[in-house]
Amino acid sequence: MIVHECVSFLLIEHDSVLLEKRSETRETDAGVINIPGGHIESGESQVQTLFREVNEELNVNPKSYKYLCSLYHPTSELQLIHYYVVDNWTGEISAQEAESVD
Repeated sequence: MIVHECVSFLLIEHDSVLLEKRSETRETDAGVINIPGGHIESGESQVQTLFREVNEELNVNPKSYKYLCSLYHPTSELQLIHYYVVDNWTGEISAQEAESVD
């Protein structure tokens, strides 16, 4: 069985966690509210993926982050998701890939 490695992140500010609503047209988890993240690309480290995904998803860059845990998540594929907490960043948050963020 192929395991697809991913990185997801909890963006935390003032005891609030950012969530995204995925587009209804997404192949995986369409319309679902969840935390953002994405697949690790060939040759990338977890931290490189974290920085790329935070920027691609929200148009901001992490300044402070911590590794939280790694968990298997079966969707249409088996994913091993590496979770990070991002508690400081530069830039203004805007939804880049999701339908909306709150």
